Amino acid sequence: MGGPQKEPAKRVRRSSSKSTRTRLADVAREAGVSIATASRALSGAAGVSLEQRQRILAIAEQLDYEHNPIGRSLRSGKTNLIGVWVESIANNSSARLVSALTDSLHSHGYDILVTEYSDDRAEDASRIRSLARRRPDYMVVLHPPRPEAFAGLVERGHQVIMISGGAAGSWSGPLISVDSFPSRRELANHLV
Repeated sequence: MGGPQKEPAKRVRRSSSKSTRTRLADVAREAGVSIATASRALSGAAGVSLEQRQRILAIAEQLDYEHNPIGRSLRSGKTNLIGVWVESIANNSSARLVSALTDSLHSHGYDILVTEYSDDRAEDASRIRSLARRRPDYMVVLHPPRPEAFAGLVERGHQVIMISGGAAGSWSGPLISVDSFPSRRELANHLV
């Protein structure tokens, strides 16, 4: 036992500092209300007086409170996310659709995630899976080169709306034949 002695392993302590992000519980505590009341006030739900709602909103603003979209999604089963597939964002028609959807949907609390088609089938399949994992409330697919690539999404319960200027090949899901800009705005309004 004349060899060098090993030093005992040192324990690494994780930082115990909490995130500085303001939580709903912080807003409720500062306002002197329950978490449920603070949540109703911040979401605009019924059951909170106008005076109390305004006070809670002011406190939330003072504390720089931001709602947690992941938590809201878990509770509501909605992501308030719309996936949009376009040929190319540089394409004038695609850009107008994205603009109309963004204007209409954002004013109703939805965000959009825009994805472009690829020339590679495997890459498109990867992008489709990636978007599906985000669980968008709807997927709007504009003039797809391969409509059949989206068929599996409908079979798995995703809400997919195909938009095409004509026939969409073998697509058997919801199809909107759209050739005009006003119709696109109507689509955005229909989604909300």
